[in-house]
Amino acid sequence: MPANEQFPGIYSASSGLPLIIEAIIWIRKYYGTYPDAIIEYKERGGDDARRYLYQREYDRLEIGGKSRYVLSLLYLIDGPISFSTLVNLSNYTSDQVRSALSECAGIFLVTTDAEGEGETLYQLSPPSIPFIRAKSENLAFFGQQKRIVEQFKTHGRSSTPEESAIIVNLERLLRQRRFGEVQSIESQYGRHDPVLANPRIRYLIGSTYCELGPQYRETTREYFRGAEAVGFHDVKMMRNWYHMELMSGYGLSEAERICRIMTNDASLFPRYKSEFYSKLGNCYMFAANSSADVGREKTIRSLRSSIEAYLEAIRVGSSVQGTADLTDTLDWLEKPMWRLFNYCRDDISEFFQFIESLAEDKNDLPLPASEIVMQVILSIKAPINKDGRARIRSFCNRMVGKINKNAKPLSRFPGLAKLIGGLSR
Repeated sequence: MPANEQFPGIYSASSGLPLIIEAIIWIRKYYGTYPDAIIEYKERGGDDARRYLYQREYDRLEIGGKSRYVLSLLYLIDGPISFSTLVNLSNYTSDQVRSALSECAGIFLVTTDAEGEGETLYQLSPPSIPFIRAKSENLAFFGQQKRIVEQFKTHGRSSTPEESAIIVNLERLLRQRRFGEVQSIESQYGRHDPVLANPRIRYLIGSTYCELGPQYRETTREYFRGAEAVGFHDVKMMRNWYHMELMSGYGLSEAERICRIMTNDASLFPRYKSEFYSKLGNCYMFAANSSADVGREKTIRSLRSSIEAYLEAIRVGSSVQGTADLTDTLDWLEKPMWRLFNYCRDDISEFFQFIESLAEDKNDLPLPASEIVMQVILSIKAPINKDGRARIRSFCNRMVGKINKNAKPLSRFPGLAKLIGGLSR
């Protein structure tokens, strides 16, 4: 007969199940103490008892129900979890999960109360874990469940368990374009519920409204702004937000601000930073188009800013060895470059001054961009009169001189070196 002080250990190891208690008492016949018997039961001696007890109860679970999959999910989670979190992770209805928990209670589950929250937490009873593991690995969708739980635990580094489960569910629904169900989840929480303050949840709900069309533009903007305000700079969110603002017809300044946020983010990978410099160049090109009938000075300023943004996109993108395809960026660069050149035909010196300003700011021209500048300059038709030809020649000589003066040593500025090499000929 075990002593009174041994009862808690036996009860804990067996979860109070009579067949398991019998197995531990039987093993005790061959071991010196109950603690040794419990260790032996957990490691080897309890296999037959566990298999008999749990297989009998497992076979009783409703074939068409969700109980086996809920047990599998609890095994993968490996810890206490609330009902609402389990519902979000399982993608089953509340009634289906409630029915599964009721069917499994007593044999496979233990429950605890969340401290100070009055909420019940569910987890597998420790003795049942080896059995459930063996059974779950043979279930359909086990691999998918495993991936879902991995995502849940990853999000859990910066989110509560409830938020992590909602995130996993929203990602799945958004991927499957089940937008109405996303809106249903949103409606379960009040406008000021702390759950909706999670930036990733804001991003996912905002993305849903972005997909639903321009009539939801204000709602999308509200969710994206809320996520960005706390430093959440998901590339896909910022990309979608940029396109929405650019296409709205009145959000150009907001699109530019989005690009600035991303290009100023020191933690952003260079390939994405290059992308948003290109997008910034596109913003300035839009601005130049809209100001063409307003004023020459504003148009030229926008075109110069567009070129500078595209050049920076090429510089940053060139640092990503073997992964960045800059073909499109170079094509986009040509548009404001030629546009500026044609806009300055009445006073071509403005175009030369802009190129000279790059050298004055100690900025090299990327080699492909240097070739574009050469093509533009070489397109200048030599004036018929001698004075006109001398004037163009003086612009070229002045550019060569300023580059030589400011870009020292020239070996550090291969793009500018190539440019003055072509001009010197």
